[in-house]
Amino acid sequence: MKTNIVLYSLLATLSLLGLSACSDSVLEENPTAFLNVDNAFTDPAGFEAGLTGMYSGLRDELYGPITIILLGHMMVGTDIASAGDPGIRFFNSYETDMRPENDLFISALWTWAYTQVLPVANAIIENIDNIEWDSEADRNALLGEAQFGRAYVYNVLVNVYNGVPIVDELASSPRFDFTRASRLEVLEFIRQDLEFAAQWLPNIPVLDGRTSSAAANHLLSEVFISLGRETGDASFYNASVQAASQVIDDPAYELVTNRFGSAVDQPGDYYSDLFKDGNQDRSSGNTEVIWTYQHQFGTPGGQSDSEGNMWLRTWGPRFFDARDPNNFRAFILTEDSIGRGVGWVRPSGYWIYDIWDDPNDIRNNRFNVRREWFYNNPESEFFGQKLVPHEFFGNEYRDTMQHIYPMIRKIEGDLLNGPTTGRTFTDAMVMRLSETYLLRAEAHMLTGDLAAAADDINVVRARAQTYLISASDVNIDFILDERARELIIEEPRRRTLARTGTLVERTRRYNTLEETRNTIQDYNQWFPIPLSVIEANLEAELEQNPGYN
Repeated sequence: MKTNIVLYSLLATLSLLGLSACSDSVLEENPTAFLNVDNAFTDPAGFEAGLTGMYSGLRDELYGPITIILLGHMMVGTDIASAGDPGIRFFNSYETDMRPENDLFISALWTWAYTQVLPVANAIIENIDNIEWDSEADRNALLGEAQFGRAYVYNVLVNVYNGVPIVDELASSPRFDFTRASRLEVLEFIRQDLEFAAQWLPNIPVLDGRTSSAAANHLLSEVFISLGRETGDASFYNASVQAASQVIDDPAYELVTNRFGSAVDQPGDYYSDLFKDGNQDRSSGNTEVIWTYQHQFGTPGGQSDSEGNMWLRTWGPRFFDARDPNNFRAFILTEDSIGRGVGWVRPSGYWIYDIWDDPNDIRNNRFNVRREWFYNNPESEFFGQKLVPHEFFGNEYRDTMQHIYPMIRKIEGDLLNGPTTGRTFTDAMVMRLSETYLLRAEAHMLTGDLAAAADDINVVRARAQTYLISASDVNIDFILDERARELIIEEPRRRTLARTGTLVERTRRYNTLEETRNTIQDYNQWFPIPLSVIEANLEAELEQNPGYN
């Protein structure tokens, strides 16, 4: 399937990103020795190979060739994070970074969507009837997986760029006449794909990393909220409640409340167990996971030993460069799970300090947030002592932004190729049940049923062993705070804030950097359409988002 993916990715790149056009003679060539649509989809195994390619592309949303871009720009410059590395200034200034001509930065998700995933999903969907299937159920289940993948990608796009071109078929030649669909049109397109997927997919994945009707309903719950906000039609909020309830009421899914998995005999708790190696998939006993990106080396859909999950490298502080009071190296890298972070993404003061008002909340205990650091270099005079950053560092920027700060322990895991790589084999949960409860709470809130919203929030909070709230406490800010406590790193925060219309206000209120707070403008709720895409679209107008020149 690889050659087929490359072929259509190239066509999409030519048409959407405006690279050089092909000559007629090149377009007419049909090298039958290579895989293509005509000879790849000749039996169910060919379609399964296509799905493998689609899932590999989906995973590159966060872990592709430009990982630092993809991991960073959905987090940095929001309420929860800033760039810690002074050499990587993501959203330090919205005025500088959020510009249409900033091509690599602005076009990363656009390129991922239109060249890596959508061509593969569309190829599967268009060719589903190339063969005779054993049953309608087999056909539609596979088709539902492809439609879920397409819907997921468009939900990413619509919550980053707002309205985007809907490409629902393979191009036979380069196109230069794309136009943007409205946000409402894109959301309706997503809804139709997801409703089909929810009808035909199994309620639990057939394999770890595959999708299910639960994943489709989880995403439908979010999309229905977006449709309600876009149209003002409250019936969509009721539909969101129903979609979320399909998952919550399924006995196959329940929040983890007991120790399980690979670290059960080690210090920790059931929340920290969720993020230990091997515990992200249902096969480990994880009953709340809905969908994962696979990283485990040697597993179907997993990665090579030179790749892996980059959470640790991206979010982990660059502690190994910290110095003791004698300006001597304070830490050395070891083979344990802490690894080699570089501080690309640093949690905001809002997340580190402000939202934790209960010392009993297990999501903020020592098993889940590493707030204390002890010198581990035997050659340091301070070996074994607790590091107190504000006393020992004269350079405040290094202290607070990159080298030493509380580390969210979700990122820890078995290290690939030694402690210096900053990568792990740990799978990443894309959807889990606690978020489904918070989506249903948001929908209940929007219907005016604050008591039901509080009940759903309290299910998540009770599991975290923190105090329960009342209906009068429920508002969008509380829900977003709870999502930050529960889903930090897992949640693509920018997309959540954009779809709820709170990105600008909350970034101004909570982002750590004054420059970020002062430069974000109301129109920055959406990314600009990449200038390279607009300039390549020679035969039709691809409108820019308002506010961008």
